[in-house]
Amino acid sequence: MALAAFARCAGGLEALLAEEMRGLGAIEAKETAGGVAFLAEGASLARMLLWSRLASRILITLGELDAEDANALYESARALPWRDILPSGASFRVHGHGRSAGIRHSGFAALRIKDAICDAFRDRGLSPPHPDPGAGEFLLDLRLDGRLAVLSLDLAGSSLHKRGWRVASGGAPLKETLAAAMLLRGDWADIARAGGALIDPMCGSGTLLIEGAMIAADVAPGIARRFAAERWPGIAAELWASLRREAAERRRAGLASLRAPIIGRDRHPEAVVAARANAARAGLPVRIERGELCEWQPEPACAGGLIVCNPPYGERLLAPARLAPLYVELGERLAGFRGFRAILLAHEERLLRLTGLRAEKIWHVRNGALDCQMARFAELSTPPPAKGAEMLANRLRKRSRHLERAARRAGVEAYRIYDADLPEYAAVIDRYGEQLHIAEYRAPGEIPPPVAMRRLRELLLACREALAVPLSHMHLKERFPQSPREQYRASGADFELIVEELGLRFLVDLDRYADTGLFLDHREVRRRIRSEAEGKRVLDLFCYTGTATVAALVGGAAEVVAVDHSNTYLAWARRNLELNGVAGRRVRLVRADVREFLLRSRECFDLIHLDPPSFSNSKGAEDFDLARDWLDLLRATAARLAPGGAIFFSHHLRGFDPDLTLLRAEGLLVEDWTARVRPFDFTSGGSHRCYRIARPRPESG
Repeated sequence: MALAAFARCAGGLEALLAEEMRGLGAIEAKETAGGVAFLAEGASLARMLLWSRLASRILITLGELDAEDANALYESARALPWRDILPSGASFRVHGHGRSAGIRHSGFAALRIKDAICDAFRDRGLSPPHPDPGAGEFLLDLRLDGRLAVLSLDLAGSSLHKRGWRVASGGAPLKETLAAAMLLRGDWADIARAGGALIDPMCGSGTLLIEGAMIAADVAPGIARRFAAERWPGIAAELWASLRREAAERRRAGLASLRAPIIGRDRHPEAVVAARANAARAGLPVRIERGELCEWQPEPACAGGLIVCNPPYGERLLAPARLAPLYVELGERLAGFRGFRAILLAHEERLLRLTGLRAEKIWHVRNGALDCQMARFAELSTPPPAKGAEMLANRLRKRSRHLERAARRAGVEAYRIYDADLPEYAAVIDRYGEQLHIAEYRAPGEIPPPVAMRRLRELLLACREALAVPLSHMHLKERFPQSPREQYRASGADFELIVEELGLRFLVDLDRYADTGLFLDHREVRRRIRSEAEGKRVLDLFCYTGTATVAALVGGAAEVVAVDHSNTYLAWARRNLELNGVAGRRVRLVRADVREFLLRSRECFDLIHLDPPSFSNSKGAEDFDLARDWLDLLRATAARLAPGGAIFFSHHLRGFDPDLTLLRAEGLLVEDWTARVRPFDFTSGGSHRCYRIARPRPESG
């Protein structure tokens, strides 16, 4: 007798799953959101459990229940023929979803189903199955909807993506069912039969490769695991034994005839270890190597085949700052594989565009909670660079030669190379030792996304060509107006390094925040503070990562008080102090709102560094807007200035030109020092403005 059943799958795979289910014996298979509804005999259901590569669960419908209220649900569930559904003494669990007209909590509904099952067995004088919410062998699925509830039995007992071979995983392993879908969309079975290779250049724990080997060798995906349905009365034990013998024989024959090379590589040693362990557990001939993507080259022995890849998305495994260069590098590597086709899974379509490859077909799929694009590329070639990209490369090459010499003479390892000199390539490029930090301005709305992605790709390739910096050493961020919480929020894994500046050493992080921890256009301000600090009491307001504090202490300041509201930046400042050997009693790091500190303090200082943010709404501090609050802030700062002392006041707020004559009227000397403190690598000026505000000494006699 055919039973009503439903096979679940990841969103976007419904059509592919329907085709697979029909091939395994499904009757009247109909695609629906999240899966396929069909009819099937018990033998077909067993074959589906053993051989489906795409289904995450296969359920049979036990009945539609009255969900008017909890009592009605209990009574209608109790009336089901449970003796024919669950073996006596088995363990089970119930998962509830949704809500009905009279039941608002699915967990409570699941408890009522549990009670109904146990009472139904007791009614017949039988030992009831054992409820085990955590690890019950049989899983019952309850879906509440309106006045009805659909109760189903999960024939596997756990998700079918669990093939039984995984002994180790990476940070974010791809589910085997989605890996199988990628391989099927790439026509891997036909390619394998022709002897083509399967290659994954970022294989992680080896999911795509192992799934590919199973397809090529005709290995049943469920051969190494058990299913709840093997104890279900609806499928005879003899049938299971027959199907497993058949699967074992097909596996032996498939492995004996397998000729397709299956090769993976990954830059992370722990991933290589995990992939090798998983392949060994699966008993499949998969070769795993360690290697950088930028070193990946075609193998002469592999004339053609399929390249599969699930690159990092920036969600867990890689900082967003590293994604764009990674996808550009991937496209450049793929373009060298003539005779291959490729299929990639990406979180965003714009990342696929950065490869420079033209997709033959794109499918929208769900990878867990993420919307993703699965793209197939029939031809692996990238377009030649545009004329503008050649102009950009020439400009970068010329400017880099000049700046490299100047930086070496000055003892500077971090400097600006490019600041949106060409409108088509609107970005700021800074060099930090052997790394590039690239901040791209968001493209205007009238620029189509494909054009913006092409320009970005050309920008990164021009940097590689002209500056001799590998793409893996580039850190890209997008510049656009941000709230302070966005600007200073951590955004992924960090990339820390130490750079030297004028004999000082500073810790920078090129990935984690919008800023790196070192304002390059403040270099000459730091130099000036260092030259004036000897023997003085110095106050560093909005001290950020403490670079001006370090400069003052190295310059011989008698004492420095550094104030910031952020624990993160004060900890960073402490690390910079330790790097330069100036941590100690001469410095005091104060966590406080700067304006509250100024109102509270009665100390006087000989030198004050004031570098406020343009705006701030930090938690626990009063909102600050420089354009609105600048005069009150400067007056409060000047109140802490000793006679003969000076304030270095800096800001980056474009279009803001404070009327400092108001301070002159209060007896302060004000000079615009912007041009005086402009570093050699900031010829265009930028947004940095600097003023020196001094309090004259009173005339004697």
